[in-house]
Amino acid sequence: MDIQALRYYPFKTKADSIVKQLIDKKKASPSCSKYDAYQKTGINLIANKESLNDQLNNLKRKNYFIYKHIIQPYIPFFKYAHPQKENPQNLVLTTALYEDYFTCYSDNTANKEGRMIQSSLNRSIYNVLGEQNIASLLNDFLGDVDLYKKKSDVMFDSFSGPLNENAFDHYTYFLSEKKTGDGEPFYEIVFFPNKINDSGFAGYLYVTADGNNILKKAVFSLNNIYNSNSFIKEALFIQQFDEKENIPVLVEKKSRLFLGDDRDGCIMLTRNTLYSNYIYPEYIGKNELKNKQAENLSSKENTFWETHRLEPLTDSEMQIENLIDTISNSSAFRNMETLVNLLLTNHLTIGGKNGIFELGDISKIISFNEIEGYQIKAEGNTTLNLNKHLLVGGYVTYGLKSKLFNYRGDIIYSFPRKDKSIWEFPRSSISFTYLKDLSIPGYDILTSDYDDIFFGIVPPRIKTLLLQKMGLLAYDKEFSNKFSFRLEGKHLYQELYGADKYGGLKTSEINISMHYAPTEIFFQSRDNRYCIRRGDDEINFRHRIGLSGIFGSKYDYHITDGSISKWIAMPEDAGKVYAELSAGKVWSRLPFYLLFVLTGNESYVFDKKGFNLMNYHEFATDNFVAGNVNLYFNWSPVRLFAPKNKIRTSIGSRFIYGPLSENNNPALHNELFPFSKEIIPLGNQPYIETNIGFSNIFQIFRIEYVRRLTYLDTGNKISKGALRIHVGLEF
Repeated sequence: MDIQALRYYPFKTKADSIVKQLIDKKKASPSCSKYDAYQKTGINLIANKESLNDQLNNLKRKNYFIYKHIIQPYIPFFKYAHPQKENPQNLVLTTALYEDYFTCYSDNTANKEGRMIQSSLNRSIYNVLGEQNIASLLNDFLGDVDLYKKKSDVMFDSFSGPLNENAFDHYTYFLSEKKTGDGEPFYEIVFFPNKINDSGFAGYLYVTADGNNILKKAVFSLNNIYNSNSFIKEALFIQQFDEKENIPVLVEKKSRLFLGDDRDGCIMLTRNTLYSNYIYPEYIGKNELKNKQAENLSSKENTFWETHRLEPLTDSEMQIENLIDTISNSSAFRNMETLVNLLLTNHLTIGGKNGIFELGDISKIISFNEIEGYQIKAEGNTTLNLNKHLLVGGYVTYGLKSKLFNYRGDIIYSFPRKDKSIWEFPRSSISFTYLKDLSIPGYDILTSDYDDIFFGIVPPRIKTLLLQKMGLLAYDKEFSNKFSFRLEGKHLYQELYGADKYGGLKTSEINISMHYAPTEIFFQSRDNRYCIRRGDDEINFRHRIGLSGIFGSKYDYHITDGSISKWIAMPEDAGKVYAELSAGKVWSRLPFYLLFVLTGNESYVFDKKGFNLMNYHEFATDNFVAGNVNLYFNWSPVRLFAPKNKIRTSIGSRFIYGPLSENNNPALHNELFPFSKEIIPLGNQPYIETNIGFSNIFQIFRIEYVRRLTYLDTGNKISKGALRIHVGLEF
């Protein structure tokens, strides 16, 4: 609270000249240095003893069933908690501890190509979520705060460093007082952003007052923390520096984030990093870095940590091994682990977590649509317990109304060994898929969820499906910088199935697609990736080449489409803007099966990137330009009545323009299939819809009212306006 109030103190003396010297000293430092680092990251639960007992007793009285079967089995775990040093009335329970020892390089290659010795006392509690997910999320939550960087990320938000070369455009500095510590005089300098609502840091810089002006320490927090992120309740960063050849050298970093209420119970994320053994200056070549091999140590090799641990463990951290042993033998935890795994993966492993076969998708065992009626599906695949590189799976379905048997088979081989999921990042794999199934025109049959049980609760008005038979050979490659590409060789037979029936169409093609989103953050769940935050910049590109004369194909063609999107911060920290521009073109004369059949949305779930009031396969075209703009304001009318409420306002609009060309108009070319009755060509008028609503409701819900502005009388049944809901964390 003291840091948050710094801008209201009556400081009088500016400290700009001293700060300028600090910035200049960093500019003068060599471009590359090498040093060893020890890092300890913890996930801790904190609860006030009195408050915890009150809540447990209250729950026991009001709902004994929940208390007995959900809460009580985990109460014994708190015997491994210890009093918090700062407040003995609070209990601290360390539930995960990660320790790393690695070689760093000041050109930011430490965690990419440098020698790394990495280990952890335990990770077993979070195995169900995936070690990669937990490690990645901890890095994104805590960030890598650098006083000299233009942008440092904390909890998915970017903050300008108070000592970056453009710092004076963003920060104000005052001399607080001159003090003495360890027998040496030093200046205490306070800093905070020029504007109260700006994203940035606020705190203290401690600088030697012996004429050299060397930064020795920094203690700071987030400016205007209550508006920075709805999850953060408190944040503290402490950094210690030493002097090397009259240049400040970082020796220790401490980061603390409190998520929740420190009385009723909160999660405390901590990260302490110590740096030592400087070789300074020294140039480290890229080839040398690449040739250094990673050394991975098992969790039981504690003799290594007895030698290399630069910071002793706390009482709570020392109990982590005993806690893990207790949890491993707890039936309550094993049952919860199975349930969470089922919810996250939609699959059930036969024979427990060491089983070699799993069933799923569980939510697709039974589904319903108007054409097939009820559909029964049997699906499963091998697990990595059988082979760390190979997965074999597939499904068989039967439609009770259509009397159709459909099927799919997959073989996936991952070149690197996988321990959690064969799809985990980064992928380098080759796969073969063969299938016969129905899909909605315009949707990718490999990723469509129209046969999910939840999809059929309120079944959409689907009168036409596409029957497809496909053989697909694909190579996927992902890189650590979030660039990926996919090469495909595909043979496809497809025909309409339902109200309209036409002849079949055979095509053979080669596809190449690319994706680049360097700041994208996602949660990996088996074969799905849930985007927690889309990249600040994102580029997608795909090109398809049709080859006639192969497996009966009669078409040579080229089809190109792509998109580019960007997040833009509004001035005065008012919010952010998401803007996306996409385009596509069919370069050849083709039946409408191969044109762009636009993907509508007839569900009640708000699609942040799609058209929410467009029917399924309502429009088709052979060229288009589309735009999507959404404004997210850090304010809503709700705050007029509840100032501390975190609900945000969102306003957006989407459009697509692309009249069908004469070259692909079936009315002008008899050799082309006529459009299905439910599909109309996109005309000279753009399709436009707008939305307005509220997000961050209870931190996970978003409700939007969507209005369709054009194509209001197409002859098909449409919705001009509707409410849509979206569930997901808002950062």
